[in-house]
Amino acid sequence: MLAAAGLVALGRIGDLAEDHANASTLASGLRERGWEVPKPETNIVLATVPDPATTVLELAELGIAAVTVAGKVRFVTHRDVDAADISEALERLRRT
Repeated sequence: MLAAAGLVALGRIGDLAEDHANASTLASGLRERGWEVPKPETNIVLATVPDPATTVLELAELGIAAVTVAGKVRFVTHRDVDAADISEALERLRRT
């Protein structure tokens, strides 16, 4: 079973570049909106905000999935998140 998951991952390794690009786009868009976000090195975006738990709840109300990790808001891009999803999330944040 584990080997099968590894084979699927290897077959989709090219998708990682797109995931990383989407993470960079998300991070840039958040910074443009005043968020404190370093440039991501992977598909994980970490944002420093005053109250991560409240921010995650507010994001959920906007239909944006995120969690708190180590006192930050954590976003993850993956194969089920495309550039249009990133644009939509940033647009929803712009409207608030």
